Amino acid sequence: MEHSAPRLCHDFGIWRPDFLMAGRHFVTISNPAKFLEKCQTWPSPHDLDNLFAAFSVKNHRDLPLVVADCPPKPRGAKRRRLKKSNPGALSYEQQVYHLAKIPTRRENWHDLFNALIWCRFPKAKSAFNQRQVEAASPGIVRTREQERLTLFDEGGVIRVVQGTVIQSFVFGHALYESTLMGRLDVYAMTVEVILDSNKETFAEVDQKLAELVLSGWFQRGEASGRTLLADLV
Repeated sequence: MEHSAPRLCHDFGIWRPDFLMAGRHFVTISNPAKFLEKCQTWPSPHDLDNLFAAFSVKNHRDLPLVVADCPPKPRGAKRRRLKKSNPGALSYEQQVYHLAKIPTRRENWHDLFNALIWCRFPKAKSAFNQRQVEAASPGIVRTREQERLTLFDEGGVIRVVQGTVIQSFVFGHALYESTLMGRLDVYAMTVEVILDSNKETFAEVDQKLAELVLSGWFQRGEASGRTLLADLV
């Protein structure tokens, strides 16, 4: 059965400052998103740099991250020709890891949600980036660990367990994009994080997830669950 919801953005390229109304799971990114409420047009790279600074977003070497303004990604044959013509170009992950720059396309919901998740879970995002680069293996396009890391980074949900209480926080930025498009019939990968304290804070969840990533959890391929996006909206 296909699940759908009224689209918040009838024209997906239009800026909508009320995007937080798209679903109740958007509460996860509500704190950093509030910094953009006054934007009447798409946030500029400068706006996002200020956002990163406000939330002390850094890479694994503790270097403050800034936006690297980049054009839309070419597709198909054009993309393959571009790779062949510039084989030494740094990937997205390598630019974050080595240069402390986050390649970001203008007027792009996918990249904007990625920026907001960096602000909400800076330690976890830095850990994902670190493992993506350090898990690379010569002669292999993508290792299994890298594939698992990408699946969660794009489409993951954190299930936070505190005693008998379970809460879900949407981590994957592609899930927010899917919601705006009205596509709720997609499954998200879930990872469980157990908190010892009685009071949940995003900082605790961020730290726990970062520790899980760096412990090799995705390398070992330990069991994870899945949930339907429609059940979170």
